[in-house]
Amino acid sequence: MEIKNVKTYSTVSAVLECGGKVLLLRRPEDAHSFPGKWSLVSGRVEPGENPAEAARREIEEETGIKVGFPDASQTHFYVREGDVVWNVHPFLYKVSSDKVELNSENTDFVWVDRGKVSCDGLVDGVERIVKNF
Repeated sequence: MEIKNVKTYSTVSAVLECGGKVLLLRRPEDAHSFPGKWSLVSGRVEPGENPAEAARREIEEETGIKVGFPDASQTHFYVREGDVVWNVHPFLYKVSSDKVELNSENTDFVWVDRGKVSCDGLVDGVERIVKNF
């Protein structure tokens, strides 16, 4: 669907879970979308990629963690941010190590108990994704 003066992008949002904790990444204050907020591993689906391929690529780029197929997925949903609509494809990956090597796309990370992921300071939709896995 096309909406005048609104851009739509397909994106992935991946829950990385290790020992009952979920990885949250801090977006830079000067990020183009959701500046300064905490997010899951996220990024756009590139041309020629399917969402699962994009999730694997983003996880390795942003955290240095290599993953295979997702442990679970959810139905995509939409999040609006000003004149942008994000078509979000959520995935769950259970990982065995909590070692993270951040790239320059995020400024910090934290592993949070899955039940303590709450709305304050989160990118829209993060709490919903975690709760539904």
